[in-house]
Amino acid sequence: MMQNGRLMANTTPLPIKNGMTGRITKILAAVDFSEASLNALETAASIAAKCEAVLYILYAHDNILEFIGINTAAARSVNNNSSDILAAICHDVTQKFHIRPIVIEYHLQANEAILKTIVTHDCDLVVMGTCGESGLRKGHIGTTAYSIIKYSVRPVLLIPPGRSFRQFKRPLYPIRPVASAFKHYQVLHQLLEKDSVLEVLGLYYPGEKDTLYDIRELMSRMKTKMELDKITANVSVCDITNIPGDILNKADTSRSDLIVIGPATDLTIKPFYVGPRSYYIIQNAKTPLLVIDKMARFNARAQLAD
Repeated sequence: MMQNGRLMANTTPLPIKNGMTGRITKILAAVDFSEASLNALETAASIAAKCEAVLYILYAHDNILEFIGINTAAARSVNNNSSDILAAICHDVTQKFHIRPIVIEYHLQANEAILKTIVTHDCDLVVMGTCGESGLRKGHIGTTAYSIIKYSVRPVLLIPPGRSFRQFKRPLYPIRPVASAFKHYQVLHQLLEKDSVLEVLGLYYPGEKDTLYDIRELMSRMKTKMELDKITANVSVCDITNIPGDILNKADTSRSDLIVIGPATDLTIKPFYVGPRSYYIIQNAKTPLLVIDKMARFNARAQLAD
């Protein structure tokens, strides 16, 4: 049900798809009016315009302060004026990106509201800041961001504070030399501009002598698809001795503007698990991160489709 452009919280849930099978058509941007979340919204709106996708803007009326008996004037002011603030935000997005976002409001804790919206509205991508209105502690992402990257069944794009990112042209893509290495390319390429350079970093165990050959062989299978997308690639390798450090160093030296975090990073497909290597990268990266959950299964045919 929609009232005045606002989806109400009693909408009937839709069955969630068995992993992404094609184009990004629905994007969820979670906002709490902090600078970091508004920067993330700019990124989400830019991607939505590029992909011609529906953009949902989610605001959660977190009632935790009321629950523990604290009801500050500042919190009441934001909640009471949230509709006006959201209307102004939507107007700004429409003016800048020529799209009409849909606002969703829940009276829930933020992480619960985001996860509920992913399922209810079958979102293909979640975009959010690494920290919210509670602020950023050095070396720590926000608790909401951590919960979402751990439990989301859709890719999550995390935007660090300080600036907005309207385009991506130099992503870093760590992979293992396995047949499914490029299964997440179907999502990634939709975020990239034409003439982007994909930095492929092969992760290998000591003794895997043919890793570079194997990765180049995998790349050859992607050649036609990448040419159609007007994306070129550079390939390098490193052993697994210090995966987090090597990935962050590679991101710095290649001036990457996006790091892909997937199963290869922690060398596991364990579901709903943020391993120590991924955790370290997420906490210390200076660039946006595309975190792809191990539960998000991608259709092999769609991987090679337009």
